[in-house]
Amino acid sequence: MFVFAWAAVSAEAMPADQPDEQVFEIGPIVISATLAEQRLSQAPSSIEVITQQQIQAMGATTLSQALEEAVCLILTTESGRVVHPSIRGTDMDHTLLLVDGRRLAPGFRHMSDISQIPTLMIDRIGVVRGPTSALFDSDARGGVINIITRKPPTETMPAGVDLRAGSNTHAGGETILPTAYGGASIKPLRFIIGSQYKKVNGWDYDGAPPDDGNDPEQEYVSGQAPVDLINEHPLTFGGYYNRFDRPRETEISGEYNKETGSTRQYE
Repeated sequence: MFVFAWAAVSAEAMPADQPDEQVFEIGPIVISATLAEQRLSQAPSSIEVITQQQIQAMGATTLSQALEEAVCLILTTESGRVVHPSIRGTDMDHTLLLVDGRRLAPGFRHMSDISQIPTLMIDRIGVVRGPTSALFDSDARGGVINIITRKPPTETMPAGVDLRAGSNTHAGGETILPTAYGGASIKPLRFIIGSQYKKVNGWDYDGAPPDDGNDPEQEYVSGQAPVDLINEHPLTFGGYYNRFDRPRETEISGEYNKETGSTRQYE
């Protein structure tokens, strides 16, 4: 945001002994809000950074799990399906979600379900508490959550694989969760890509329909591929794909119906 002003002093505001029609031009005055990098200790806002090491220590597999212990942040479940953050008690529409500084595409009821965002490609999470509307308009009256993703390598070849499986009452049944990511540098091209698959088999206590738990299934792929041009100015390509299905069985008047709530996101 830039506001330009031009200041000038005319002869009417000067003593009578000054020449008529004399004008002193001071020049432009620029007031700006900037996205320039600065040290955390010097930032004027209240900011919390959740590192990759902290995410791994928590065992968090989704963004909602990684934010559970963030200060002054409340996670709310909307309509029984969408988990959305609220900072300092503001309305959920006033907490802005960013990925590498870009707005995250909204989903159900103009909200983004952070329980559908895996942590495998997250390098760190920045939580800005307090209004930042000067930079991001009214969507950021409560604050901003900026997800910083893993960057493609310059020399090394990073890779990682994680396979989780088990059964617990919190997740609603048997769960399998394989994830993997990898990257390489082949000058002038660099790239990194990650993928996750999640399948939950909900509880069925009595063996008769309807099931006692939901059976969500998710496929997620994301990546970046910058091409290094002259003077270290890269041209970056990237995107993500997310398919999230939430089938469930409901009983109405002695009959049961099978429904599926689906989410498709890509950029």
